[in-house]
Amino acid sequence: MLPSWLSANLTRADPAQTGERLSSNQPPKADLFVTCIIDQLYPQVGVSVVKVLRRLGVDLDFPEDQTCCGQPLYNSGYTKKARSLARRVLDTFSDSQYVVVPSGSCSAMMKVFYLDLFRDDPEMLKKAELFSSKVYEFSQFLTNVLGVEDTGSTYTGTATYHPSCHLLREMEVRDEPKSLLNSVPGLEMKDLPGAETCCGFGGAFS
Repeated sequence: MLPSWLSANLTRADPAQTGERLSSNQPPKADLFVTCIIDQLYPQVGVSVVKVLRRLGVDLDFPEDQTCCGQPLYNSGYTKKARSLARRVLDTFSDSQYVVVPSGSCSAMMKVFYLDLFRDDPEMLKKAELFSSKVYEFSQFLTNVLGVEDTGSTYTGTATYHPSCHLLREMEVRDEPKSLLNSVPGLEMKDLPGAETCCGFGGAFS
């Protein structure tokens, strides 16, 4: 079942009335993986992701059978249970062209660590490898797949950027988020001393 906040924002509408970017080309099709934290704690982030992707002309969908990527279990050593969740994710997104993930940690789990989970299972490893090729973190998808340099956003104020450990080290996404932020009119970006130091989230990643 779709979360209520997502259901309203995935309803298809006329682009001319919603301000979405119109394109004569076939729009890319992408499935959105909504992380547990976004779903339960920060749904406004999910709404914003949907709006940006729709504005850029992406044919976006949300597979309703999706669940947690399994990262908390994997990080805590519960490999068997993590593998069970991973199988469900692989089945749910088996037909996806692209899988967009608004999280460095969840995207790293699915793109990198699923390969470790199934390294001793050739059949599942093959599925994980195919799935891995489709997984993109949000800023990575915008920049490297859509070729976006300007999302059309505006914001007046000052901000800094702290890269997540998994996004930086496992996904090797360094410049994409900063280039998108630097393109926002009115936004002044400040360097963060020690930006590449872990934030300490949960303690399970260290």
